[in-house]
Amino acid sequence: MWRDHVDALVSPHLFAISGAELRQPLTQYLANATAAAGSQYAPTAIRFPQSDGWPVRVILRKTQLIDRDDLEREHFAYLDPPTARVLGINNPRTSFTGTIRRLHRDLLVPAWAGRQIVGWIGVGLVVLTLTGVWLWWPRGRFVNGLRWQRSTRTSLNLHYSGGFWIALPLAVVAITGVYLAFPQTARSVTATFAEYGPRDARADRNKRVDASLSADQAANLLREKQPDLRLISLQLPLQYRGDKKESAPQILWHLYALDRNGDGQSFLLNDRTAELAAVPPLRGGNRVARVVHYLHEGEGFGAIWSAVVFATGMLPVLLAITGLMMWLRGRKTRAARMERVGAGGGT
Repeated sequence: MWRDHVDALVSPHLFAISGAELRQPLTQYLANATAAAGSQYAPTAIRFPQSDGWPVRVILRKTQLIDRDDLEREHFAYLDPPTARVLGINNPRTSFTGTIRRLHRDLLVPAWAGRQIVGWIGVGLVVLTLTGVWLWWPRGRFVNGLRWQRSTRTSLNLHYSGGFWIALPLAVVAITGVYLAFPQTARSVTATFAEYGPRDARADRNKRVDASLSADQAANLLREKQPDLRLISLQLPLQYRGDKKESAPQILWHLYALDRNGDGQSFLLNDRTAELAAVPPLRGGNRVARVVHYLHEGEGFGAIWSAVVFATGMLPVLLAITGLMMWLRGRKTRAARMERVGAGGGT
């Protein structure tokens, strides 16, 4: 959830900027990033700081991608906004936070069905969460279960109280995680009640094309036609097909901007005609997939939900520790009881 902030702590040199203002042409940021990454990489997008204190990032991708699971297929170049000086190159897959992300997604063993294993772990987590609520449910008055002092032992109180308050959000995060772990099944299920957008409209992200416009011209066209928006990212042109297979392919830039309320809006810019068009709203199935992603990642629903999702990642550690303490204490109690029974002659 906080990968950018963790990256800033782990690799402070990538965030050692000299100022917040972008003073160089966009082509300069792209050229410097390409030179630093090497000839086998080409820039695919540039992301601008959303707030002061953050660098410009240029995403670079291998020009000759052979293996889709290649851990070196993508790099991020971090640049100083005022000078376009390259602060460093980071691999988002093998960095500290990238490794944690891959561990969370597929246990670092994608070739051994790691993603599916994580999915089934998510199913088990849903079962544990719901059965934990059942075991928590107090006998008698419901409000009795909300009391802190349900036991004289602090570990037991922590387990009961923490488990209850995090149970439903944890179930939501676990269910959405299962959805993401089995994308084909999730898509099939979602398609039964919500229509997806056409696949033909997607572009091949590994196929670069020659552009007529420069990055600066593309950004300026958006600023001229949408002066109230603030450009956040600019994806270099890709070859897109229309909604139908027989439609002629188009060379399109993809721009993402925020309005004054912080709401995002995407645009497609035709590289040949300079026509700017807002991306149509997502269809039902695509909208469901995005909501699921936001729920699981703690994004898009404000700071409160982000804090709740953060708690769903931290509190299970407390539940595991207190649960182990309760189990060990129970074993000790049962052993002592058996000794007393044995000393009493087996009665």
